[in-house]
Amino acid sequence: MRLSFLLLFPGLLCAQTQPAAQDKCRLEGKVLNSANGQPVRKARVTARGMVRAVPPRIPGQPFTPPPQPQFTAVTDSEGRFTFAVDAGQYYLEVQRDGFQRENTPAVGAMERRPETVTLAPGADKRDVVLRLVPLGVVSGRIRDEDGDPVRNAQMALMIYQYTQRGREMVQRSGSMTNDLGEYRMFDIAPGKYYVKATPRGAMNFGPGNGGESDVLGAAFFPGAPEAAGAAAIEVRPGEEAGHIDIMLRRARTVAVRGRVVRPAAVANYYSSIMVTQFSGNSSGPSGGGSVDSQGDFQLRLAPGSYEFSWQAMQDNKRWVARRPVQVGATDMEGIELRAEPPMDVKGALRVEGSSRYPITVIRATLQGDNRGYGGAAATKEDGAFTINNVEPGVYTVNVNTPPDLFVKSVRCGNADVGASGVDLSGGAPCDLSITLSSNGGEIDGKVDLGDQTAPDLMMITLVPAGSRKDDSLFKTAITKPDGAFDIRTIAPGSYKVYAWAIPVDQNELRYNPDFFKPYESLGQSVQISEGGKETVTLKPIVKPAEK
Repeated sequence: MRLSFLLLFPGLLCAQTQPAAQDKCRLEGKVLNSANGQPVRKARVTARGMVRAVPPRIPGQPFTPPPQPQFTAVTDSEGRFTFAVDAGQYYLEVQRDGFQRENTPAVGAMERRPETVTLAPGADKRDVVLRLVPLGVVSGRIRDEDGDPVRNAQMALMIYQYTQRGREMVQRSGSMTNDLGEYRMFDIAPGKYYVKATPRGAMNFGPGNGGESDVLGAAFFPGAPEAAGAAAIEVRPGEEAGHIDIMLRRARTVAVRGRVVRPAAVANYYSSIMVTQFSGNSSGPSGGGSVDSQGDFQLRLAPGSYEFSWQAMQDNKRWVARRPVQVGATDMEGIELRAEPPMDVKGALRVEGSSRYPITVIRATLQGDNRGYGGAAATKEDGAFTINNVEPGVYTVNVNTPPDLFVKSVRCGNADVGASGVDLSGGAPCDLSITLSSNGGEIDGKVDLGDQTAPDLMMITLVPAGSRKDDSLFKTAITKPDGAFDIRTIAPGSYKVYAWAIPVDQNELRYNPDFFKPYESLGQSVQISEGGKETVTLKPIVKPAEK
């Protein structure tokens, strides 16, 4: 259950404003290439003033944030920039094509604190240095087994990341091959990636009794048909990872025949099915196959893992059929897709204690673990809600919990489904009952650096002990300049607290069950009771564990 509530209430975020002053200040500096120390010309530098007296946002009323002073300059041939600004405190941002700012966090990682400067009335600051990391390039050539170029192949630059479904390979960049089979992907952030080539026609949706008997198959560098055999490449700052060449092999296709079982009540149905190929948790190319008036379909597919899906609409409700299919080396018959009707899931929210926020601003949502559609619904003043048109499937119940409440329980009928999720795959809905409480525990703490060197910004993670499947129990905090931190409104239970002085991916923290194993001895155990308060002192984790 994700705590996205702060995104809905930006007035809760405090900021600082510049004091009024008549004397202008001079702010000067330079922008350098972090890889070679050379000046970066034509970089756009922006100084954004921090605002101090942000009025509190009142739920249900319009909110207009105060104006934010902003100044912009472009660096000269020596990478220098100059501002004449009012006294105050400023965030400094810098942008340039082909570069990213230094220490830009990875997807899911903790956001980096921006560069800040403080200027007293009439003061000058002339020694600001901002660094940009040059982006890289990945290039190569795609050929078939005869050495001929493969034109119009879809290229994908991919990485692994963690989600609720586990470790998944997702695309970060892409391009197409030209008439020589060459490709070039640019503006690539430094890191390790996987390259995949999918030729045009890799999924042959010709009729099962005809069409080509073989097609060029997709492959990962250096030529593996599955993600498990892919080799990582490293992109270094400002460099080109060249000669990432892949040879594509022809794959024999087989006939796949089946039927869509359409419900009699549905008249507006789709005349095709969608077929998506998968390699592990990585989705691949997709396409459609035709369905005749009797619901029959015939396809030709290369061996591999696929998901077949079909849908129909009736009275603004979507009927969906999904089925995983493993295609082997021989023809297949009798694949059946049976559409199930959507359902309406009713529920009720209840609050123990008091909250500053009305119950109508809280939303319960269903998130499908198999690309299923759940959705959200408005909450009434009595806490009742209805989520309409939910596809059969297994769902996680998420609540955008206010900062002064925690989710105490989520029940589907008589079953507790807070950690396991609610199983609606049988098509029979249950009434959801969600209880929130204001009587959470608290932690006050401090990071003890000792003789270690750590950044002034560290992330604190509160991790539930045990299975760690319930995302609502996972909490984070950012240290203050003196290393102090606090975490409020914690659900009762057993936890471990960690202080990270190294970049960490929050998705991996949440969803990789093995991530914490090398760090177990560096976390501090804590037991939280309702309304209780604990004090902890942490040692910072200053280097990645050896794995």
